[in-house]
Amino acid sequence: MKKISTNCWNCLKKVNFSSLFCASCEKIQKPIEKNHFETFNLPLLYEINDSELEKVFFSLQKKVHPDKFINSSKEEIFFAQIHCANINSAYECLINP
Repeated sequence: MKKISTNCWNCLKKVNFSSLFCASCEKIQKPIEKNHFETFNLPLLYEINDSELEKVFFSLQKKVHPDKFINSSKEEIFFAQIHCANINSAYECLINP
């Protein structure tokens, strides 16, 4: 898996590739291109534990669902919508290969 970092769009502090939120300012981060396994922090294996995948799916959706960002900036709402769609797409692909 990629172990790169980028800068937070809000506070410009370093943010890990896999982080959805900045540790410093706690803002949701810009979505970056990841494969489906990276989205769920899974190893690149053919067999996937469906119940574990489902747990991670719901956990991620709980964190980035756009309804949580209703009073946030337009950027944060947009980022949440993209994260949510990406997570849904990755889940559907991995659960129904």
